[in-house]
Amino acid sequence: MKLYIGICTKFWGEMMKNYKGNILISLLFILVIFSVLSLGIYGISYSASKHADYNEVNVQAYYIAKSAADLVLKNIDKVRSQLVEDCKTYDVRFSYGEAEVTVTRKSNTHLNIVSLAKIKGKEGRAEADVIFYLSTSYNIFAVDDESRVYSIMENDDGDFTANEIEISVKDGEGKSFSYPKSFAWDFGSNLILVGGGNGSKELKALVYDIEKDQWTGSMDSGNNYGNAFVFATYAEEENGGSFYAIEGNNNGNGNGSGKILKFDILDKKWEDLKSKLNGFKGDKLARGNKSIVLISEDENGKIYYIDENNNGKEINIPGYGMYGRYKSIVYGKDKFIVVGYESSDYPIILYSEDGENWSKINDSIISAYELNEVTWTKDKFIAVGGAGSIIISDDGVNWSIFPREDIIKDNRFYDGNNYWYANYTQVSGYNENIVAINDTGKRILISKDGGEHWDEKPLTGIKGKLVDMIVFKGVVNDAQKGYSVIWSE
Repeated sequence: MKLYIGICTKFWGEMMKNYKGNILISLLFILVIFSVLSLGIYGISYSASKHADYNEVNVQAYYIAKSAADLVLKNIDKVRSQLVEDCKTYDVRFSYGEAEVTVTRKSNTHLNIVSLAKIKGKEGRAEADVIFYLSTSYNIFAVDDESRVYSIMENDDGDFTANEIEISVKDGEGKSFSYPKSFAWDFGSNLILVGGGNGSKELKALVYDIEKDQWTGSMDSGNNYGNAFVFATYAEEENGGSFYAIEGNNNGNGNGSGKILKFDILDKKWEDLKSKLNGFKGDKLARGNKSIVLISEDENGKIYYIDENNNGKEINIPGYGMYGRYKSIVYGKDKFIVVGYESSDYPIILYSEDGENWSKINDSIISAYELNEVTWTKDKFIAVGGAGSIIISDDGVNWSIFPREDIIKDNRFYDGNNYWYANYTQVSGYNENIVAINDTGKRILISKDGGEHWDEKPLTGIKGKLVDMIVFKGVVNDAQKGYSVIWSE
C-alpha cells in the first residue's frame, strides 16, 4: 500500500512538472503571437496614421490651391489686363497657408491656371490645373455723318444689321444733344458719346450706363463750352483712368481744336486742362505716360506733344516712311501708335514710348495700302486700311499681315476672276472680339478669337457715311462664366 501511494505520488509530481512546463511554453508562445500581432497592428496603425496625415495634407493643399485659383478667377478681367507677357505668377496668402498661382495664356479664348499650395510647417504639395472659359457678350455702337446712332447686331443667319437708336436726353435745363461724333469706353460700365452743336444751348456729351442700358447727359458740358466736341478717348491712369475730349473750333467739323477737356465720370463734369496748343489743329488725341499727343489730318508730318506739366510743343516728323497724313492714334502696351499714309498712299506706322521721339515700322513688312485706323484691344494692336488690309501686333513694334485671301468673301465681291477687297476705315475691339467696318458701311469684318481668324459679312442698315464705331463688353452673367478644375495626385 505504501509502495502504491509512493508510486502515485511520484507519478503525480512528474505530471505536474510536465504540465507547468507546457503552460510556460504555451504562455511564451501566446506572448510571441501577441507581440507579432501588436507589431503588425502598430505598423498598420502607423501606416494608416501616415496615410491619414498625407490625405489631410492633400485635402488642405487642394482647398488652398482651389481657393487661390478661385480668387484669381474672381478678378479675371484684371488678371487678363495684366498679362503683358504670356505668363504671370501670383503669390496668394491665407491665414492657413499660401499658394503660388501661375496664369498662362494658352489662346485668346482661355487661360490656363496652375495653383501650387504650401502648408505651414509641412511639405504637402498639391497642383491644380484650372482651365476656364469666359463667355463674353459684346455690343457694337456706330454713328454716321447724318447724326444717326446705331446698334449693330448679328442676325441668326450670321449677317449683321444696324438698327438706329433713338436717343432723347435732356438735362435739367432743357438742353438737348445733337450731331454725335465720337465714342469712348472706360473698359467698365461707362461709355460716352461726344458731339453737340455750337452754342451753350447744346449738350456736348452723353454718358451711357452699360449695365442699366441708360443714357444721361453731362450736365455742365453745354454750360461752359460753346463749341462742339469732335473726339473722345479714354486713358488708364494711376487714379483709375479718365475720359478726354477735343473741343472743335469750326462748327464741330474737327478743323481745329479749341480746348482739351478731361471728364469726371462721377460728377459728370468737364475740366478744361488749359493746354496751350499754339494754333495746332488737333483732330484726335491719345494720353499715356503722363503725356498727351495730338494728330491732325491737316498737319502732315506733325504731331503736338503736351508733357505732364501741361507744356506743349509741335514736333515735326520728317523722313522717308514717316512724313504723311496721320489718320489715327492710340496708346497701349506703354507706347503711342500712329497710323496713316504717305502721299503715294503707302502706309505709315509710327511708335513712341515718350510721345516725343518717334520711330517707324518698315512698311515693306506691313502692307501696300494706306492705313486708316488703329485700336488697342487690351491685348493687341489692330490696324485696318485699304484693300482689305489687316495688320496685327502684340507690342506695337513687330507687326504681321493677316492674309486677306483667308477672309470669307461674299459672292457679290467676286467677279469670276478676282475678289474685290473692301477698304476698311473703322476698327474697334475688346480682348478676343474685334470688329472693322468698311468705308461704305456695307461690309463688316468680325474676329472672335483675337484676330487669328476673320469673317467678312454683309452689313445692312447704315444710311450715311460712318464716322465712328466702338466695340464694348456686354453684361456678363455668372451663368456665362465657367471653369473646370483638374487636380493632380
